[in-house]
Amino acid sequence: MSLADADAKLTGETPGNRAGRALSGAGDTNGDSYDDILVGADWESTAGLKAGAAYLVFGSQF
Repeated sequence: MSLADADAKLTGETPGNRAGRALSGAGDTNGDSYDDILVGADWESTAGLKAGAAYLVFGSQF
């Protein structure tokens, strides 16, 4: 599979934040019967220089 085949493309808030470098299954956090995922961005700087961020992506959005 290539990125061209994907139904969705997720990007971080700032360029170079390395969003997607870490991924984890989160289970069904919102009770909608779809498993959700956590996406890590270890160099995200919105909260401070390379403070990092984690994004919860709901499975029903796909």
